[in-house]
Order: sequence, then C-alpha cells, then structure tokens
Amino acid sequence: MAVGRFGIVVPWVLRAPGLRAVLVVALLAGAVDGMVLPFLAVTAEARGVSLGAIGAMAAAFLLTQVALQLPLGALSDRAGRVPVLVGGLAVLGVATVGFAAAEGTAGFFGLRVLQGAGVAAILPPLRALVADLSPPHRRGAAYAGFNAAFFGGIFAGPILGGAIVGVAGADALFVVTGALAGLVALGTLRWLRGVGVPRTAPRPGVPGEADPTASTPLNPAPEPVPLRALLAAPLVGAFLLGAAAQVPTGLVNSIWGIYVDDLGATDFQIGLTFSTFAIALLVLAPLGGRIAGRHRRWPILLGTNLALGGIIVAYGLAPSVGAILALGVVEGLFASVALPTLDAYLASEADPRVVGRVQGAFASAGTLGAATIGLLGSPLYGVDPLLPFVLSGGVITVATLVAAPLIRAAERSRDARVALSAAAPPAPRPPGTLDSDGQG
Repeated sequence: MAVGRFGIVVPWVLRAPGLRAVLVVALLAGAVDGMVLPFLAVTAEARGVSLGAIGAMAAAFLLTQVALQLPLGALSDRAGRVPVLVGGLAVLGVATVGFAAAEGTAGFFGLRVLQGAGVAAILPPLRALVADLSPPHRRGAAYAGFNAAFFGGIFAGPILGGAIVGVAGADALFVVTGALAGLVALGTLRWLRGVGVPRTAPRPGVPGEADPTASTPLNPAPEPVPLRALLAAPLVGAFLLGAAAQVPTGLVNSIWGIYVDDLGATDFQIGLTFSTFAIALLVLAPLGGRIAGRHRRWPILLGTNLALGGIIVAYGLAPSVGAILALGVVEGLFASVALPTLDAYLASEADPRVVGRVQGAFASAGTLGAATIGLLGSPLYGVDPLLPFVLSGGVITVATLVAAPLIRAAERSRDARVALSAAAPPAPRPPGTLDSDGQG
C-alpha cells in the first residue's frame, strides 16, 4: 500500500500503470456482460422460446467458449493480448444489439452462440495480462484485484440493466449494452496501447518476469510446448477447481432469473440478487489477496470450496428474495478468498512461455462446468426447483475433494525442490574470476 496525494491509501494493483488499465477494462467488460445476463432468459421465454430451448441456449453459449478459449488464448501468446481482446468486445457488442430484434428459438440461439464467441476472446487475454504484469509474490493481490473488478462489473451491471428495463424495456437495454461494448473496445485500444505485445528477449535483471510498474509486459518468445503439458497433475487440479468455480454461472445462465422471478422478485430485485455477491467480493478483495499470497494454498482451497458447495444448495432452499440476498453476501465472502487463491496457484504452475494457452484451458474447464449445469438446469428445474441447486453443490464438492490432493502433492513437490536447491553447494567459480569483494 502507498499513500496518495490526498492521504488515500492506494493498493499496489492501482499503482502499476499497465495492471491498472487491465482492471478498468475488466470492470467495464464485466458490466457489459452483467447488464443483460438476468434478462435474456426472461425475454426469450416471453417471445415464445421454451424452457428446454432456453437451457440449450445457455449450454450453447458456454460450449462455444469451451471450444474457442484455448485456441484464442494461444493466439494471444503469438499475436498479442489486445487484438484478441478488442475483437471479442466487438463481437459481443454486435450480438447483444441483435437481441433487440430477435424472435423465436433460432434467432436467440444464434445470437447466444455469437455472444459466446465474443466472451471466449475476452477472458483468456485479460487473465494472461494479469500474470504478465505481476511478479510471482504479488499475483495473489493482482488476481484479487482482477476478480473484484470483473465480478464487480458483472454483478453491478444487473442493477443498471434492471433500471433500464424498468424505464425503457428490454430492447433498449440490448441496444445500450451493445453500444457500451463498442466503446469499451475503443477504450481498450487506447488504454492498453503497447501492453501485451509479445517480446522477443528478456529484460536485463528480470528474466522471464514482468516489471510491475511497466506498461509493457515481459513475454519471452514462444517456444513449442506440447499440448499434453496441460494435463500435468498440478494443472489438472487447478482445472478441476476452475470447473467447480464456474458451476454457479451455469445456474445464472439458465434458471436463475426465472427462479427469483418465481419467488416474487421485481425486475430491480432480480438485478440486485446478482449484486450482493459483488459487494462482498469488492469489500473483502484486499483480505482475499493477502490470504492468496500464502505459501500453502491447498487447505484454503479445500475449505472455501466445500463451503461454497453448501451455499449453492442453500440457495435452492431459500424461502424469500431476502434470504437470497443474504446468501449472496456469504457466497461473496468465501469466493473473495477462493478465487484469487486458485488464480495465484495456477499462475505459479503455468509455463511462462504459454500463459495464454494455460489461461485459455483454465477458462475452458470452467466454462465446461458451467455448460453442464446450464444444459441440465432447466429440465431439472421443471421437475423440481431444488434439483439444479443440489446437483451444482454436489459437483463443486466432488471436484474439490479430487483436486485438493493433487494441489497438495504439487505444493509438497515444489517445497522439496526448493529445499534441495537450497541445500546444494554453490558452484565453483571458474579460474580467474573475482568474488564480490574483488578478490581472486
């Protein structure tokens, strides 16, 4: 922390110019996504789309991301982060405007797939930029700031979206949100100019790492890395927890708006149910970042993710909108620790030559978890509204119990390597060299 001109404490993530710009883009990109999220299912249902087709739309949106996030992340390693990111924002904006004129299942389905392609090009380069621009010992804080910004946008967006729908209707919301996506794309070109451009040589003194105060990240020239490297046990553990972390997204994209509407929520309250989570996440982000920076992360990931699984089940048992809002705060509390801890662990295990590819694979794993719940959520909701929540909580619990031992083993292996390196005798100096005192 540092104190600014007016005595305000400024977190490190806001003092690093390049990282600060990434957080601004993450906040606005999240808001673009969040403004329309609660109202797509309700609008589609009102225009004649069946409940089963709504679930298929949600799954198609997510499966498109599963298919594209890994190749687009790899593309950002080669072509730079910003071109991929700007293209994704532009596609997302065009698709969102299209919902204003959409009618029937085919129109909504096609636009949802196009939206998925846009979102697939946004998250991998953004997440890779955070790793590019932060040194290892600050990555917990960096990802805590990123999560606070992105999820803050996602969950603050519905409040604005609900207000627009209440005043001007859903069509106006889609047009305004699409225009905002275009403006964010133009802003990204300006704010992140020169950031995320692949570098061909390391900077003197900091090989393979970024200067946290610089606006241009350090990316070594990409070298061939086999795809099977993504299946190493340390990364598989992270991918499993990444899938678990996005399971609630499947509920949000399929039945959440309908569920809270069935509980009697107004349009504004539907938006508000998305925002209590974000408020807790924003308030607790500094604490989450500090905890995420700890040496041993597997116990933190085990405890917080098991708690999150229980909270998801509790949503399905909530008797009122007020209870939903309270649970959102509790969920945000645990997520504020779980998310940056997982992100920092993933960044510590990723090969620096293929950060974009690893982030793309991680995002794909998360989206696959969300897509599974999105596909099953609507049919199960038609049988019993509690079933999607029980399934989601169970998936999170099982994934956590499988992933935690893998992460524990990876951290123990890392500790053993560090201890072995520290115990090794120093290499002898070549004849004729001088020591630090200038003696032979």
